[in-house]
Amino acid sequence: MQSSEEMLESVGGARELLYRGVLPADIAAQSPEAIDAWIKQQHAELGPMIAILEKFNGSSLISYRFDQASTGGSTYSWSELAKLDGTKTQVMNILLQPEQVESIKAAYASLKESVYAGLVMQTRLKGYLDGVNIQFVDGGLKFDYSALDAMLELKRGRQLDEAFQDIVDLHTYGKSFLEGSGWKFGEILDAWIGCQPPVK
Repeated sequence: MQSSEEMLESVGGARELLYRGVLPADIAAQSPEAIDAWIKQQHAELGPMIAILEKFNGSSLISYRFDQASTGGSTYSWSELAKLDGTKTQVMNILLQPEQVESIKAAYASLKESVYAGLVMQTRLKGYLDGVNIQFVDGGLKFDYSALDAMLELKRGRQLDEAFQDIVDLHTYGKSFLEGSGWKFGEILDAWIGCQPPVK
C-alpha cells in the first residue's frame, strides 16, 4: 500500500505533505525561514517513521476526503505556495500533538526492535543456536549447551567486546527458548565479569 504522504502527493499537481509537531516558542519567535527549516526537519524525522508504520500495519494515520485530511480530531487543507522561481505548489502541514508524536516514535522503536530481534536470531546468533543439541531422553527433551558455551568462550578469547554483545543479545532475544530450557546465562556472565580477560 501507499503511505498517506505518497497517496496525497500523487493526487493533483505539485503537492507537498509535511508532518510536524507543535512549534516551540523559541522557534516561533524566529524568522519565517527558520520556521520553515524546523518544519522540514520535523518531517524528515517523522515522515519516514509514519510511512513505514502505515505500510507495516496496513492502515493510514490520516483519512482523506474531499481534498481534506483529518487526524487527531483536526482537519487540514492544501495551501498554495508561490516559489521564488515563479512556480506554485500546494502544501499541507499536518500538526501532530505531543501524544501522537510520542506514540509514533514508540511504535517505530518497537517495530525496529522486533525486526532486529528476528534478524539477529537468524543471522549473527544463528550459529550459537545451531550449537544447541536437543535429545529425547527418558521420555523428555534434554538440551545440551556445551557447543554453544564453547563458541562463546572461543569468541571471548578473540573478541571480548563482541562476545559480551553476543551473550547479552542471546539473553535478550533468545531468552524464551534458551533460558526456558535451562541455559545458565547468569552463571556464564557472572563468571566472565569476575575473571580477567583470557590471554589472546
